[in-house]
Amino acid sequence: CYRLGGKQPTVTDANLLLGRIDPDYFLAGKMILDKDASFTAINAIADQLNLSVMDTAQGILDIANAKMADAIRQLTIQKGIDPREFMLVAFGGAGPMHAVFIAEELNITQILVPSAPGAFSAWGMLQSDIRQDAVRTFNAGLANVSHQEVKETYDEMQKEVDSILYKQNIKEEQIEYVKTADLRYSGQEFTVNVAFDQNTVNQASIHTIKEKFHLRHDQIYGHSNPSGLVEIVNLRLAGIGKVKKVLKQHFDFSAKPLKERSVNKATFYGKVYDTCVYDRNRLFYGHKFNGPAIVEELSATTVIPPGYIAWVDSMESIVIEKES
Repeated sequence: CYRLGGKQPTVTDANLLLGRIDPDYFLAGKMILDKDASFTAINAIADQLNLSVMDTAQGILDIANAKMADAIRQLTIQKGIDPREFMLVAFGGAGPMHAVFIAEELNITQILVPSAPGAFSAWGMLQSDIRQDAVRTFNAGLANVSHQEVKETYDEMQKEVDSILYKQNIKEEQIEYVKTADLRYSGQEFTVNVAFDQNTVNQASIHTIKEKFHLRHDQIYGHSNPSGLVEIVNLRLAGIGKVKKVLKQHFDFSAKPLKERSVNKATFYGKVYDTCVYDRNRLFYGHKFNGPAIVEELSATTVIPPGYIAWVDSMESIVIEKES
């Protein structure tokens, strides 16, 4: 659909055919998309699968959403974190188009789309602290390890980390440290990373980190062995240079009426709906609307399917929830 010579169908082609993207308003109208080219590309696959073009387009999105949901599972469930306890933040140009469907896969109940989502990663990078990590192999059993030797190893790593951060114009008073250790039960191959309480290394903290290891092991793998021998494999130190943050503005509640830019046809869950299309630049704190809806802006498109409700919060982020 970009008219750049490609013949194979993409996720963007599928979104375009299903009405999630307006071919005449891509990049706020700065780029016109070729819907016929999308149809031709997807139709070639549909013929091979003996499916309709629209069912094939939906299948493309289902596979893409499932793969993105699986990536989140690997970052959460496999580390003992339940994604249902979190809000899904959707950013990038296409993230807000897929976020609700990914949240459905993960049973996440709230989605947040920040303002200017297409630039959110770049903005976040400029807001991020500067971090430098150091690691040392340190093979020892926790039962008889010398806390003084552990402390000396961390002191050595701290000098290494400081020297690098100083070269990046980070001052001593800006640096915070996080001390962690990779631990395992004797005989295991894999390790679990556990942090020292308040970054203090003494005999008491050695005992505490052992108890934390048993708990973390149980959270990740569903079992622990409090009587088992615990070994240190690596000591890790993160030096974090804190940078000044730019706080986002909070807006006043708006009395401006909510008005859609247009009403287009879009397909959700195999059915065609009249779908309200909103201009993101005309959505203000307090505005509330039901799906199906599409929110368009220069850097992204946000899709709210039927059965969901969206509202704009005081930072002009869009919050999306399933209707109760």
